Amino acid sequence: MRASRADLQEYVRWNDVVADVLFPVRDEPSPAYLDVEEHEIAEIGERLNVDAKDVVDGLVDVVGRTVDRDSYRDGFRLHLERVKTWRERKTTDIYPSVATLAVFSLAAERMSAGGGMASSNYYGRLHDLLGGDKDRLSRGYMRVAEPLWAGLNLWLTTLGGRRGTPTAFALGKRYIGLPLSQALVREADRRKLERFFAEFDFAPRSEVPPTELEPLLGVWLSDEQRRHSHLGRLWAQSTLRERIAGVASVELQSWNGLDESEEAGTTPRGRALLGLQFRGFPQRRALVFPYFFLSESGAARTASLATPDGSRPVLLVPSLDLQGAMSLDAPEEIDPADFLEGVLQVEDERSGQVVHPPRAMLVFRKDELSNIWLETRQVLMGDDVVVLAADRTVATVRTLLREIARPGWTADSARAGIPAGWTLFENVEVFGRPSTATEKLNQDFHALVPLTSSQLKLSGGFALPGASRSRWHASRAPEVRAMHDGGPFKVCLLDLDVEATQDDDRLLDSWSDDGSGSVLVDLGTQELQDGHYALEMRAGDRTVARREFTLHSADDHDADQWSRHETIVHSLDRPLAALGAAASFDEGACIVQGVVIASDDLPQAAAVTPADRPWWIPASDAVRPPSVALHKPDPNSCLYTGRHRLELPVAMSDNARETVTGTCSYCGTKKRFSANFYRNRLAFERKKQAVSADRSAIDVSMLPPVVTGSASATDDWDVALDALRFLGGGPFSALERVARQIDASSLFVADFVTTLEALGHIEVRRAADTLQPEAWEIAPTAIVDTGAARVLTGFWTESLITEAMKSCAEHGRTLVARPYESGLSRFSTDATSDELAEWLDVEGVLLPGRTGHTIASFLPRLSEVVAALPRTPAPTMTDLQWFDPARAAWVDAVGADSPGAFRIGRYAAKYFVRTDTDLACGTLARASVSLAKHFAAATLTGRSLLAYASRARTLVVPLGALLPGMYERAVVLDSGIPAQKVRGQHVYRDVSEDVAARIAYLLEN
Repeated sequence: MRASRADLQEYVRWNDVVADVLFPVRDEPSPAYLDVEEHEIAEIGERLNVDAKDVVDGLVDVVGRTVDRDSYRDGFRLHLERVKTWRERKTTDIYPSVATLAVFSLAAERMSAGGGMASSNYYGRLHDLLGGDKDRLSRGYMRVAEPLWAGLNLWLTTLGGRRGTPTAFALGKRYIGLPLSQALVREADRRKLERFFAEFDFAPRSEVPPTELEPLLGVWLSDEQRRHSHLGRLWAQSTLRERIAGVASVELQSWNGLDESEEAGTTPRGRALLGLQFRGFPQRRALVFPYFFLSESGAARTASLATPDGSRPVLLVPSLDLQGAMSLDAPEEIDPADFLEGVLQVEDERSGQVVHPPRAMLVFRKDELSNIWLETRQVLMGDDVVVLAADRTVATVRTLLREIARPGWTADSARAGIPAGWTLFENVEVFGRPSTATEKLNQDFHALVPLTSSQLKLSGGFALPGASRSRWHASRAPEVRAMHDGGPFKVCLLDLDVEATQDDDRLLDSWSDDGSGSVLVDLGTQELQDGHYALEMRAGDRTVARREFTLHSADDHDADQWSRHETIVHSLDRPLAALGAAASFDEGACIVQGVVIASDDLPQAAAVTPADRPWWIPASDAVRPPSVALHKPDPNSCLYTGRHRLELPVAMSDNARETVTGTCSYCGTKKRFSANFYRNRLAFERKKQAVSADRSAIDVSMLPPVVTGSASATDDWDVALDALRFLGGGPFSALERVARQIDASSLFVADFVTTLEALGHIEVRRAADTLQPEAWEIAPTAIVDTGAARVLTGFWTESLITEAMKSCAEHGRTLVARPYESGLSRFSTDATSDELAEWLDVEGVLLPGRTGHTIASFLPRLSEVVAALPRTPAPTMTDLQWFDPARAAWVDAVGADSPGAFRIGRYAAKYFVRTDTDLACGTLARASVSLAKHFAAATLTGRSLLAYASRARTLVVPLGALLPGMYERAVVLDSGIPAQKVRGQHVYRDVSEDVAARIAYLLEN
């Protein structure tokens, strides 16, 4: 019997409340579970005006009235129909089956309650809740379980993590495993897993299959204290171990590296890890940085750094590169060799003492969010890693890599930024295990022994920002890496957008390992369209691992993100709008959004004749040598000798501990030992024999070599811009994640952003007090007139460009693509603006005309912008540099007691300016690097820091002194060509004389 209209309305009311309580909007994406706990029951009752003790019965009753108990196999068809309608609308509205899935989870939660039923009897528990015929109820549940749970995952994925990331996955027992994945492990137990991750040295945000975590969890939970915890009692039931491991796998993917579990003590335990950045801009070099994972990492604070001369204060600041970590405010004060060979010891009042000891070999794994290479103590199968090895370990590292790494890795001891005595190994992809037993391998090299033996991983491609780390750009799909040394297997590719009750009906392709133990597939060759897909690694009838992912492009833009991001426009009536940092928006004489201008009549624009050649003599910036040293270890330590000194705890007579951990007193390396040799020896030998009999080593020499650079790497900028068009806008962190996939350095991110801003592709809002970017938005679909051509800017998808090309061809005109210096494509047409307005068949396209000249006419003078900058009292400063316009370089300064531009720090530098008024009032103003340099030139020389060759129509500025903000946009939009780097200068080509003269006037005054 179908539900009445009143029953359905009541169900919708309950469903919306349950969804809001169990999946609230959150500030940071984190795993979301449909797990009804006591505090959530109380909140549901409060919102529905129901007594808390009656909430569960009320929920079950409301859901029960929507179940057709007379149907043989379609008892839940109403919910299946509602989910189908919801999917067709592609809406971000509340998912319609949350309440139903909550009841499914309640049944799973009660499986361990006894009552005369086996702990594995899920359908009996579901029948107790919903009633009716048990067989019919079971059949109806199995028919809808996967579609309903998949819809929940899709809802969370579509919202981009605003209500959490999906966790409802099942490998074995597919129907029962889904609700078990939600209700089995309590929230408190999930927090305790942080200690497990820390003790086993997992890298933050690692992807490890549940089957690989099971034996490690077994060791960890064998501790006497943990064995009697709630999690330990669950683990004692062998049928539940796979589910617990599945929860641990999900939690590990979102773990930020900090152990804040209660077991860690009253003070959260911090960690210090080294990171590597490979900077390709402005020159290729490697940089070594320390990162600290500490409590309350978002708050800058002073800590104590241990040095040979005693403790000295250092400032710890939230890392600009690595989410959830902190960095030294001035890492350049310490020689990179000291980070590798010295003892980095920091005392933090909130996290206690954090120590990073030196090691003779370090392994770095790429952090997926930041593209920073972060130190890891243990590699996983399928990992991309780089290795830094001291001279005494290089030969052994080469031997190990020949056994474990896919061919194609390289060794380099001359890379800029790598200290003498160290060798860098790059392009290392882990696919095998060393032939030498771990017990016989020196502790130095244990990090290169994979902690796992199987893996299903998606690597490479162009990832799109998102909480689930499962979105890629359709034109740069990732590579599938699957390995399993427990027998033959195959990898299946499924299309989840196909409506089907069985996964095999969604099968697109499959690949067998053919006895090799590994499968490598470039999904870019599969010609997959935008959509939702899954990969499954199957060993016989068992699914060993599953990974869902989506592919997108701007043609399939993120509707939810587009609906939420702010519109960013700038009114040039406000001086700081010239930097994208006006405090608020008012209607004014000139409103700018990308290349689209809303303005009154052009004002009378003053101009001066700029210098016809550079008047500055370029020089190199003054570079200070490191001034802080770290403690060096004893010459007899393991760093130099390779011999570790393991200290073991005192043996206990009661044999309560299954394992003990030895810690090297020199470097902190840990090794686990059995605490009861006689009892475990026989079991260990049997296990070793079974493993060696079942597992076949992967012969890495037979794998295809590493592809060191994508064949389509020249279109990185195009793919990145299309990724931004897919997102539409949002917080600046999302734009950073896109840019860092081309180059992870902050310098490149700044270059990427300013280039796209100058071309009118994006609009950025900056904070008025710090000038730091906060939000961004893709600009409207427009075609700007540069005089020589009409250039496409803003939101242009592949399909829109195709339509424009078709329209141009039909009218005897062309639309061609040519690359800029960066590789970004410039689409331009020889059709006039009037012709395009008449016949261009592209909906919503704007034709603003000669925008560059208009912006230049309305821009404020540079002195007005500097006067509008917010001021702060000037502290006493001695360790700083001053910008010398005559040499276009930073030089050491004694103090900031004169007008000009100043810099503190080097890699995370801060820039500020001081005017005569600032000197009188004891203040200073924060500024961007480009604004500071041009202000210094105008203030100290009375000249603009540019030159213009009228015959060649080129405007030049010193390298590193790009025109600031809207001044650059006016020049670039006059030609449609961004600045190019030529012999120590930035060159703007094809700039009209009137625009160059106007910009020179503005920068001089």
